[in-house]
Amino acid sequence: MAAIAGMLILGVGPVRAESPVRVLFDFESGLQGWRPVAGLPAAGELIRLDSGLDGSACLQFGLNLPGEAGVAVKIGENWQPYQSLLFDLSVSDSAPADLECLVYLKDKEWLWYQSRPRRLEPGTRVVIGLGLSGVSLAWNPEGHKRPWNFYSTELINELGLKFLARQPGRAWIRLDNVRLDPGLFISFKFDRFRNETPEKVRAASYPGFLSGPRF
Repeated sequence: MAAIAGMLILGVGPVRAESPVRVLFDFESGLQGWRPVAGLPAAGELIRLDSGLDGSACLQFGLNLPGEAGVAVKIGENWQPYQSLLFDLSVSDSAPADLECLVYLKDKEWLWYQSRPRRLEPGTRVVIGLGLSGVSLAWNPEGHKRPWNFYSTELINELGLKFLARQPGRAWIRLDNVRLDPGLFISFKFDRFRNETPEKVRAASYPGFLSGPRF
């Protein structure tokens, strides 16, 4: 079986049944420590919405593009029991067509690992997923040469998302349901929405996304 790695996926079911999915952040009690990444010029207002994705609370982050912006949160936990990091993301219709997202983690030594940037279509709602196993190909070292390995998740100090675009525009990103799963996910879908109402669902399968078996 081939190994695959990456992001922008929605898992329909785990490869194996284990302990329950653990929700880290649902924003029902506030921002829960999330903050804008300092020093990035495109950052806008960061707020909590009482009624966002699926009518529940979520985090909304403004973007004043072009440039880079990001949000991050301190973690301080061992993620070795988990195989997947997943979260729900929606992008406003006003987003530039070249908007991209990457996810980064900082380990126990504050070494930076990040995913490859992936395009986010305007007016799109997706579930982003990344493999966390020691053999995951989702994470590239940034500013150092130590490869991602099993010990990288022994202590995760920080989780962050960065958004990049060269085209001008004002947009918002909504984040919700940040969670860890002990299983690998292999099935994906994307929701196209307007004014929070899904219009179209497209099924897609991406070789090279999550680390795990291909079926």
